[in-house]
Amino acid sequence: MGIAVFGAMWLSANGVFAGLLTRADLAATELATTNATAADALNLLGFGRIRSAAGLPPICDIHHPSFLYGFAALKVQIGARMGDPLECERAIHPSGDTHQLTSVGQAYYRRGVNIPTFVDSSTSDHWALTDRGLVHWIGDVVDPPGTAIPTTADGG
Repeated sequence: MGIAVFGAMWLSANGVFAGLLTRADLAATELATTNATAADALNLLGFGRIRSAAGLPPICDIHHPSFLYGFAALKVQIGARMGDPLECERAIHPSGDTHQLTSVGQAYYRRGVNIPTFVDSSTSDHWALTDRGLVHWIGDVVDPPGTAIPTTADGG
């Protein structure tokens, strides 16, 4: 018994437990963002609340979807035009591309260009947060074209 206690104290003092928790957190985050069933299980186990209490980045709750990260920033910029999230952001390609359905369209992120974008399904209006700020264009072009118009949240 004494050896086990000493061993646990040594592991704790040398940061082994912290390293294991960090790796577990990273693995759980990756799993939750790519697998809806895993995200649901982690939330049911209270993992989302634990992460929040610890000041760690949130995991979307599939029963109450929300916009996170770039999609949240885009929602702040374009407001009601983006609608409400119908699902959590999910990976759609091994490259890291993601998308999230909304009540009026879909938000998508293409890792290669690092730009969160939203398209209104009924009008083909696109908005994206770029290094030039919020831009707007209409059409079938996925990434913001050079002709995308810088805009403000009120459309001006």
